[in-house]
Amino acid sequence: MGIPLLKGRDFNERDSQEISGVAIVNETLAHRLWPSEEVIGKRLRDVKYRSLREDPTPFIYVPLGHSDMIYALVRTRGGPQALLRVAENEIHVLDENMVVKSRTLDELVQSTLWLPRMSATVAGGFSLLGLLLATIGLYGVISYSVTCRTKEIGIRMALGAAKSDVIKLIMRQGLALTLLGTVLGIGAALAVAPLLQGLLYGVSPADRLTYVTASVVLATVALLASYIPVALRHE
Repeated sequence: MGIPLLKGRDFNERDSQEISGVAIVNETLAHRLWPSEEVIGKRLRDVKYRSLREDPTPFIYVPLGHSDMIYALVRTRGGPQALLRVAENEIHVLDENMVVKSRTLDELVQSTLWLPRMSATVAGGFSLLGLLLATIGLYGVISYSVTCRTKEIGIRMALGAAKSDVIKLIMRQGLALTLLGTVLGIGAALAVAPLLQGLLYGVSPADRLTYVTASVVLATVALLASYIPVALRHE
């Protein structure tokens, strides 16, 4: 199953043929039953079975011979669908009345992740909308500032200021506004991120790459939003 075994041994044929009372427990159950003792037997790392949002729950693993219902996870190097048909046929040879329900691991994962993925898609859409609104707002502020400073820009140009100097002056203003907003946004994100930790999978609430990427994107958008108004006004 790919679940790391922390201690002890796995099941063997003897465990399935004899009622030996062997079992494997996961970390959550082991710590709950024996919080300060050495657990005799085996322990498995915690895994999530039903949803990525669930907290690890206590589990006991017993040999197949000790259970009324059998769940089997089969690995294959070829196509899983072909193997499923073969496995179902072999089971029906043993008992034609046996009820078999089979799904591939991809199907199980898809059925579990559809809601988080839909939520992420919706959140991503709102994020893009927010970025668009921020871009329009910044463009409007810079454009208005350039309009109000037309005479100042004209005087600077008359006194020998190059076009590049004027563009840098206006772009610095846009970057200053963006820097202020980015600092405030990162502070708010760090404050709120722990509350959303249950919705994050494989990403830390304080993931540096995420914050750096967002800052670079905002800075790039700010540069474009600052450059276009002054370039058009200069023309």
